[in-house]
Amino acid sequence: MKSLQLTAFGPPAESVELVEIRSPRPGPDQVLVAVEAAAINPSDFLIITGRYGALPALPARLGAEGVGVVVEVGSDVDSGRIGERVLLTSSTLIGTWSEQAVIAAAEAVPVGGADPVQLAMLGINPATAYGLLRDVVPLQSGDWVVQTGGNSAVSRTVSALARHYGYRTLNLVRRPEAAEEIAGISDAVVVIDEHLGENIQKALGGDQAALLLDPIGGPLPADAANAVRPGGTVVTYGAMSGGSTLLPPGQSVFRQLVLRGFWLNHWRAATPTADIARIYRELAELVDNGVLWSAVDATYPITEFSEALAHAQQPGRTGKVLFRF
Repeated sequence: MKSLQLTAFGPPAESVELVEIRSPRPGPDQVLVAVEAAAINPSDFLIITGRYGALPALPARLGAEGVGVVVEVGSDVDSGRIGERVLLTSSTLIGTWSEQAVIAAAEAVPVGGADPVQLAMLGINPATAYGLLRDVVPLQSGDWVVQTGGNSAVSRTVSALARHYGYRTLNLVRRPEAAEEIAGISDAVVVIDEHLGENIQKALGGDQAALLLDPIGGPLPADAANAVRPGGTVVTYGAMSGGSTLLPPGQSVFRQLVLRGFWLNHWRAATPTADIARIYRELAELVDNGVLWSAVDATYPITEFSEALAHAQQPGRTGKVLFRF
């Protein structure tokens, strides 16, 4: 079978190769899945360049999420699962940029008949959005959630899920065009400029947020921190700026804001497998119902991996890039 492998940590053009390898066989409690679609994510490039929080031994198969159909099961798995469409995602790298992948049967969540391309993007961003909204602090109906980087892929999913669960989102963006792009999924959008504090107060209508989500990193604007109620929580879950999230000292000392991090791998490890499966089934239903939807820039066959990886790194993309098998 064809598979993309990482041979060394470095630039994708130099370290990723398309190889022909023997099809894997499932162990007793595993299933073999014919991959239908697999997403390319920013975290994949962090792995490729050796800058991610958990790195594989080399050479390694690449790809951390996708969707496919079960074609073979291990000796301890019900043969009735053959033919199921299942989600391919795990806290470890499972190699979804391949024609076939093996995964533990307990982690292979049946996801029904929704668009496989949309389902292939379910494992990371929607799960991150779910964890940020449901498992960080207890939110009440009507609570505000403020997001820096409000037009990022995860932020858009947070906005859609928040609306579904009855929360409200205020998304901060840097460009008026970005504000227009997400106006339909946000309760309020504010462009970061010299009037940021005033515009945030106006958008919140006198309320304060219970939660601020930051995928950007770097010093957090004081006006954004002021939008959070005293004792509220700021969560950093990315570093798009390359820097560390920093709270102004007065926010942590006098207003008692709590700064914490979120990483999907830690969340998965701390959440029982049965609960993970339930959450993914719920998210798959939301994809099927049209509540969750992610823009797609392009799909590529695995043989055009160089073009696909270059496309996925282009600035200004409007959607995801995926491999389609």
